[in-house]
Amino acid sequence: MARSTWYRLHDDRPLLGITTINWAEQNRSFKRQAIYETALLDAARWFIEQEGGRVVCLPQVCGPSLMEEDMLPARRIAAQLGNASDALMVIETAPPTDVLHAAYGLTDLLIGTRMHSNIFALTNGVPVVAIGYRHKTMGMMEMLGLERYVIDIAQVDSNTLTALLQAAWNEHATLRAQLPGHVGLLAARARLAGHIIRADYYVYQRQHER
Repeated sequence: MARSTWYRLHDDRPLLGITTINWAEQNRSFKRQAIYETALLDAARWFIEQEGGRVVCLPQVCGPSLMEEDMLPARRIAAQLGNASDALMVIETAPPTDVLHAAYGLTDLLIGTRMHSNIFALTNGVPVVAIGYRHKTMGMMEMLGLERYVIDIAQVDSNTLTALLQAAWNEHATLRAQLPGHVGLLAARARLAGHIIRADYYVYQRQHER
């Protein structure tokens, strides 16, 4: 990410991050790509117009094929913002992972479709409205006690997503204060799982050495 982009992300106005997915290209049974993108567009417009905020579309996955290119829907959303387009920035190329992780920390709230973008935001103490296209997203948010801020991509529409964004924004200061404890618990559980797997593997090895 160029240094000038970092400067543009620093601002007194609140910053909403968004990650998108070209899900209809990856799952041919998904027929709601346009509804999903319109929902993100309307949520971004609400944040810009009602909260005086800015929006940045972050490149969690870029290729290798157009099917996996997240920035295609991001560009389509940006193109429809009209007079509010100056308040939305699309970052076109993915920086190194540590730089991308740090970029999520500059946002005040994330609407995240990519699960790892949600993880990057949460580990920076940034509240998330998660759009799930796999069951793992709901599971992760349930572990953090944040399941009220998850919506399945098959159920996304403008009214529902904007309402979730409004609720999360109204609560974002409280959520930011609570997240370190929740994320710490999640990390502890992940470490515990690793210890259990290692112990089971050790037992398995001993049994087969006899």
